[in-house]
Amino acid sequence: MIRTAPIPARRVKKPRKRPAQIANSETMTNGAITAGSPRPVVDVHVSIVPVQPAPPNQPSAFWVPWKKKIPAVASRRTRGPVFPGVWKKWKTGLFVTGRHANRGGDSAESKSVPPFLKLGYEEAGMEESKKSPLAAYVVPFALFMGGLALVGGVRFLGGTGFLLSKPEYWVYPLQTLVCGAALVFFWRRYDFGTGGAWLAVLAAGLLALGLWILPQALPGVAPRTEGFDPTVFSGSPLLYWLTATARFARLVVIVPLVEEIFWRGFLLRYLIREDFLKIPLGTYDSRSFFGVAGLFMLVHSLPDWPAAFVTGLIYNGLLVRTKSLGACAAAHAITNLGLGIFIMTTRQWGFW
Repeated sequence: MIRTAPIPARRVKKPRKRPAQIANSETMTNGAITAGSPRPVVDVHVSIVPVQPAPPNQPSAFWVPWKKKIPAVASRRTRGPVFPGVWKKWKTGLFVTGRHANRGGDSAESKSVPPFLKLGYEEAGMEESKKSPLAAYVVPFALFMGGLALVGGVRFLGGTGFLLSKPEYWVYPLQTLVCGAALVFFWRRYDFGTGGAWLAVLAAGLLALGLWILPQALPGVAPRTEGFDPTVFSGSPLLYWLTATARFARLVVIVPLVEEIFWRGFLLRYLIREDFLKIPLGTYDSRSFFGVAGLFMLVHSLPDWPAAFVTGLIYNGLLVRTKSLGACAAAHAITNLGLGIFIMTTRQWGFW
């Protein structure tokens, strides 16, 4: 008699839930998903599509775990370090996209997504997707120009006191604080590009500086001594140094960032295409290239028009060369720092 060993029973794997099962297991109410969770949900319109490779300009991807409720969403950015296990989870989950632009990326909803997969649900951590990318590039510059308009308006109304006759001494520090706060608020939404090309940055900054100060060496050019003079507070050393420090912070930090974000980060691309975030930094178009330089010239005072126009061309060319908005801001800061040293040395306050 031949004895045979018993055949071991096979282990049957439990079927994994699919996206359709998850979608069908939720309750749809007025375009929003009620996951049966006691956690509150906010209306943010997103698209849930099956897993696919991340688009090249997609700034954010959200993984919805299979065994957790819909409101529990973990995030993974396609730019930056990949943490252990995140890639595997993202590949096996759902790919959720929305109008969530970060660091200059664009993530418009996919038109190829089937209607039954476009789900609206509440996620408390996605309020940023509602912010307009246009505001991040325009609001700081608008606040800066508003400060200049306030100085002109107070001067036009006139007054006998120091605060009314010299409004720039209190408007400019206030302008610095307000614009700095706006830059901090929108900072994550800016795309400054890659670094490098520091020799080109230094050369561009020094060349632009020469265009502004060399004409003063020509015969017959009068010195520009009328302007923001911090020595009016020379009687109080503390107030003098606070005023001079705030003036340099505005000149070297706020002005380069506000102007470069607006002129070359926004307008240079907006004149090419209204959806400017889809235009890569440094894209050359003759109309926007020379048009931005001309508009950059017009916002400066009349004696500075020639230098401002050529400076605009230099910074535009630097952006085309380096594809980096940060390089333009650094070159602008070098120019303004040298100009500030020249002003304090020669006391030609009209260059402020």
